[in-house]
Amino acid sequence: MNQSTTTQPTMTQSTMNGLIWIAHGSKRVESNQAVADLVERVAPQLTNKFDLILPAFLELTDPKIEAQAEVLIKKGCKKITLFPYFLAPGHHLVSDLPKIQQQLQTRFVDCDVELIEHLAELKDWDAFLVNALQSD
Repeated sequence: MNQSTTTQPTMTQSTMNGLIWIAHGSKRVESNQAVADLVERVAPQLTNKFDLILPAFLELTDPKIEAQAEVLIKKGCKKITLFPYFLAPGHHLVSDLPKIQQQLQTRFVDCDVELIEHLAELKDWDAFLVNALQSD
């Protein structure tokens, strides 16, 4: 599994932005690989906002969120965005991920760690679903 998908840095090291694409994680290797593959396909389209993009998993497999944050910090990121690749606001979204974000922010005081909206809360998500379901 390619666990270190990155884009080419476009900013100076002091302003590098990283994204951690967080999925739940599965015992099924193919499921985890599908997430890593998606991140690899999407990363080149996000180079205007993120210098480095890494997949991570909440549980059941590696790499974990904390390990990927360490990678981004070591590569010079001063801002890390946590993107929860989750559909609904269950326990992981409302409890676990905010705690992880706070722990990372406390540990990496010189880095801004932000937890953004989960997948189903993204702008135009509803329109995307309607369009996808209406297409032939």
